[in-house]
Amino acid sequence: MRISQNGTPAGAVALSPVSDNLHVLNTCDDAQVYFSAAISVPQDVCAPAVMVGGAFNSLYNLAHGGDELAVWLYGMGAITAPGPNCCASPDQLAQPIASFQLNFDFRPKAPASPVVPGFGLTSAPLFAAYVGGGQYQVNFAVPAIPAGPPACDGVKIKSNLTVTLTGPNSSDAAQICVAP
Repeated sequence: MRISQNGTPAGAVALSPVSDNLHVLNTCDDAQVYFSAAISVPQDVCAPAVMVGGAFNSLYNLAHGGDELAVWLYGMGAITAPGPNCCASPDQLAQPIASFQLNFDFRPKAPASPVVPGFGLTSAPLFAAYVGGGQYQVNFAVPAIPAGPPACDGVKIKSNLTVTLTGPNSSDAAQICVAP
């Protein structure tokens, strides 16, 4: 991009656009997005915006194998149609153009793990759409929980499942608690 001031070249900046730049929303983001479900989350805790049955995932609202969860995020990139003005049904929402994959890592407090063949359990989202205000919603099913993950206790083990969403150029994760 070339910059000019009063018609005189003043500089240039090299731009490298990318198709996606994922960020899972959490209760500490200063994104001016209000999550009414976050009322149950202590103010000093940064909880990812992951819903289990209409409430935030927590020690008191654990996910189970087979549950369908919803996560909210920014940065899934271009969409198939203009975004909704208001109150669209799920089948009317625009879909992201890029493809995304999920990776499930059942280690306690595991870091984000982009989809790599042979590591973790992988799947595709059940649903992904632009819901307006710069936000996207991704629904996914929790796979069968293997034997052995310890229970979340909120102190030493704050998560026992890391769900990483990976796109063509980026990835981000939500650390959640599942019932062992």
